[in-house]
Amino acid sequence: MLGAAMRWDWNSSNPAKVAQRPRQAPPQPDPPSPAQAAKLVEKAFELDEAWGTLVWLVMTTGMRRGEVCALRWSRVDLDEGIVEVRSSYTTLRGVDREKDTKTHQMRRIALDTETTVLLREHKRRCQAMYAELGVAWSEDSYVFVGMRGELDKSYPPDAVSNRYKKMATRLGITTHLHASLPPWRDPRASMTCRRSGRGAFGRRLSKCGSASCPSARA
Repeated sequence: MLGAAMRWDWNSSNPAKVAQRPRQAPPQPDPPSPAQAAKLVEKAFELDEAWGTLVWLVMTTGMRRGEVCALRWSRVDLDEGIVEVRSSYTTLRGVDREKDTKTHQMRRIALDTETTVLLREHKRRCQAMYAELGVAWSEDSYVFVGMRGELDKSYPPDAVSNRYKKMATRLGITTHLHASLPPWRDPRASMTCRRSGRGAFGRRLSKCGSASCPSARA
């Protein structure tokens, strides 16, 4: 009937112009609890200090995986405790590139003492690695470099998600990196992580000398 009306010009306007797409069901993330968050952080540091720092940074700042992969040292002010998020890293059909953030806006994130301490220690490790390989250090280097020691490439976002998923599965926690973002904006989650002083994470902060951190004093 509608087709006939359109064909014979019985309608004065095209109804397709005012048609609306049906609403999509909202995503249903399954974030870990604050206690599970602490287990994930501790396990990450047990596996690798750089990996632990990456997971901690995502958890406590709410940065997206592409944003943390695109992060360069030139955008990290450790003296002021501020991170500038200006771009996102992506890999499409094997081609790596940086693009705008999802919101297409630059934003600044204030870092707490514990995060600043961990990033400062991570930067020292990176500089030592560059020196050992005989490569000149650059503040424009990625904070988290490629998995195969490729200093000019970032840690791939897909690799971050896959490694996080496998780690969570081994711990019996059903979650993935995207679902983990909302609870880290809840101060209870990061506080639980900070107070997990009996594991590898607490020992790392103690070694770094974060006297103000509760886990370092535990």
